[in-house]
Amino acid sequence: MRCSSPAVSGPPTPGARPIESYQRCHSASDAASDGEAIVRQEEPGESAYVVCDGRVRVTLDPGNVELAVLSAGAYFGEMSLLTGDARTATVRSVGDCRVLEITAGEFRRVIMENPALLEKIGAAVARRRAEIAQARSATAGHLAVESATSLVARVRRFFGV
Repeated sequence: MRCSSPAVSGPPTPGARPIESYQRCHSASDAASDGEAIVRQEEPGESAYVVCDGRVRVTLDPGNVELAVLSAGAYFGEMSLLTGDARTATVRSVGDCRVLEITAGEFRRVIMENPALLEKIGAAVARRRAEIAQARSATAGHLAVESATSLVARVRRFFGV
């Protein structure tokens, strides 16, 4: 699933009017049918997604452990987008849904215009990594917990900002 619409200029920005986010989601989004994998754990990824309509389920292997169910307005895939690491979870559509893909180039343009956004997203990623580490330690695996400051520094190096 890849959006290549020139109308996409990055993820919805804080303070954006809801109608603008809605119009962008619907003009450049991709559809996923029930149960379709949008991203798969351990696969390479260079983008993030915003859920435009419907819901997605985030699961962790082994054991298909459910981490979250995300609805319209939520995002996923940001860990791979920000670090270049492989996908840390599998995300599947729950029913039909539409998602907007944010590529690394699009995200780079957004953070160059609004560097403070990187701090906010970095903190959210650090929280999600901690949640994944907790879920993995509860099963069989383990993911090192990375501080928000360390993660943001690594993202800055990755994007050259």
